[in-house]
Amino acid sequence: MIAARAAARVGLALLVLGGPPPAAAETLTATYALSWAGLEVGELETVVAEQADGGYRVVWQGRTRGLVGALHPFTGWGRSEGRRDGRRFVSARYAGRSRWRDGGTAWLVAFGPDGRATRVEIPPEQLAEREPVPEPLRAAPDPAALALTAIAAAGPGARAAGTSFDGRRAVRFALGCAAAPSEEGELACTVEGRLLAGAARAGRGARPGAAADRDPARVWLRADVHEGGGWWPVRIEVPARFGTVTARLVRAERRPHIGG
Repeated sequence: MIAARAAARVGLALLVLGGPPPAAAETLTATYALSWAGLEVGELETVVAEQADGGYRVVWQGRTRGLVGALHPFTGWGRSEGRRDGRRFVSARYAGRSRWRDGGTAWLVAFGPDGRATRVEIPPEQLAEREPVPEPLRAAPDPAALALTAIAAAGPGARAAGTSFDGRRAVRFALGCAAAPSEEGELACTVEGRLLAGAARAGRGARPGAAADRDPARVWLRADVHEGGGWWPVRIEVPARFGTVTARLVRAERRPHIGG
């Protein structure tokens, strides 16, 4: 399960810096291959769609593959929806589910016009395993909406930070990028996450104030992935307990959005 959990952390890094927001009524799709200790361990696809009426939708899905997939089958899916307000993406609903050999889980959080969480659905037995999230932290944005807001500012020397709530945890994220791209045209950035609330209870994991990820994720972006422009992550490295999980972009596509 080590590689599967680390792959999920790669997905989190992709959400915090997952590619440029699309133009109105366009859809962007990015597919990544995940590897760990020299082995293929999974794949992850992220789709970002922005409607002409100002609404947006982000959907991501991933699974373990290869030997790790055979030994530790794991699938994950998530969806974020809301509207765009200038350079901000305002959360309305965030949902996710995951499944592994011996079980699975699903969760949902909805936000009101003031940004406060109005509905949280989490299996009671899983909610009991976590410390509560204080009311002031039970607020938008969700991780994907925070990502899209930060992405708009991504570039040489960029700095961005914010707090997200996914229905289970409140996490503080910080993005930092190098002052200039390398000679190869890649811009190096880091994504740090700090768990503020919602940690696993004593004996089951980290406590509030601990890092949400052991070390910062490292992200390399390019501005020439395709004609749509903007900075795209082409490689991501996320430290895990027994090595590093790497995600490499294998396909990127921009196309007109057609409803749905």
